[in-house]
Amino acid sequence: VDTLPPDEAAALDDSLQRVLRLIGPHMESPAAHKVLEYLFRRFRANERNVGALLAAALPYHDSKFFVRLVRCLALEGTRFEFLGVVARSG
Repeated sequence: VDTLPPDEAAALDDSLQRVLRLIGPHMESPAAHKVLEYLFRRFRANERNVGALLAAALPYHDSKFFVRLVRCLALEGTRFEFLGVVARSG
């Protein structure tokens, strides 16, 4: 993913955002968890697409799922760094 040219990286980010919008309503289902795990492992979406992941998961902000997701995200140095409190406190 790091070796992609900028235009291909932008296209990948767009595709990931579309996938996240599609699974958003089903975010708490086990199938969606498997999709997220794949995106984390294959495309490092938890580092590169933090905003899109949080936007898709925001409706579940009061669930255990949201806390688990925030714990997986690389929040340091992003505008979402304040959510580190959620990750630490659970």
